[in-house]
Amino acid sequence: RSNEHSYFWGTSGKLRLKPPRPEYRGELRVSPVSGKEELYYPHRKTVKKILLVSLPVTLLCLSLAFAMMLGSFAAETWMMSTLTDEETGELATDLISTVLSNLPSILYSLSIIVFNAIYLKIARRLTVWENHRTQEQHDTHVTAKLVLFEFVNTFLALFYTGFYIQDLKSLRSQLFTTLMVQQAVNQIQEV
Repeated sequence: RSNEHSYFWGTSGKLRLKPPRPEYRGELRVSPVSGKEELYYPHRKTVKKILLVSLPVTLLCLSLAFAMMLGSFAAETWMMSTLTDEETGELATDLISTVLSNLPSILYSLSIIVFNAIYLKIARRLTVWENHRTQEQHDTHVTAKLVLFEFVNTFLALFYTGFYIQDLKSLRSQLFTTLMVQQAVNQIQEV
């Protein structure tokens, strides 16, 4: 009886009153609360999909981002050692050497942008596959995935450089390169 009253008064929960998304899949059943037919998909199946597929895929992508960052640092170290004069121990200062010394950082910054775009598609597909009932639930899960991945992917190198390596000069250079590449890509996308 209390379920009937809460249904008619609109107090049975904010998600219950919202219509399901058009992409929501499930089987038709009679609602025990309203007595009307509704689509039903077990919540435990959605949770199982999140924990057994979406979370591991996200962690795999984060691991790839971490490996990409370490590869970038290794390439930068190799480039610096290649461009350093063996006799004087000084880095070459000509234009080509300056461009080459910044090339690993530029490529890493571009790969961050590309990897964020790829993960956006992955996150959207995973969230649709998870089959959330309402648009609000769907949007919340997409946003959580994107915030987690993009934050780690974008700022991992800066935190690693600033807190683990503790090299302020390298941090400044990495931040400058990342911001410049982001600005250039944004300008190109607007045109």
